Amino acid sequence: MIVYDWEYPRQPGVEGTGAYTNRDEAETEGAEFAFGWHITDTLILSGTYTYCESRSKKNSEQFRTPQIARNKANLDISYTHDRFSFNIHPYYSGPGLRWKGDIEMEEYIRIWQGDSASGKVSVFTAESKTYLMIKPKKAQDMSSRAFMPL
Repeated sequence: MIVYDWEYPRQPGVEGTGAYTNRDEAETEGAEFAFGWHITDTLILSGTYTYCESRSKKNSEQFRTPQIARNKANLDISYTHDRFSFNIHPYYSGPGLRWKGDIEMEEYIRIWQGDSASGKVSVFTAESKTYLMIKPKKAQDMSSRAFMPL
């Protein structure tokens, strides 16, 4: 398993410590549930739930694997009619260790909304703050996207 080891010495001439490195072993157990339901010809509901318990070892000492939340879930509601489509997609990620493995990061919820006319709108919460991101439909309009706290 490759993880970021904060204590790993870097190559000569490179300041600081830490690098991605192989660990002795990794154990991952969990379960995943997925469903999809065509409510009508134009309306689809689908989603997943994942539970993952992941641990890695370094010198026979076990650690919870960084950046892997134990609980994740998402839901997708899609509506399509002729040339119009609309989608809303809430996503939940439970607490997990940050890349360094030293701090438990807060859970967060992200909600994406998109349609065939305007592009994609995302709302998400992280560390008790809520953000809004607006991404236009056309690729050349990407410079005009907005990312702001609410």
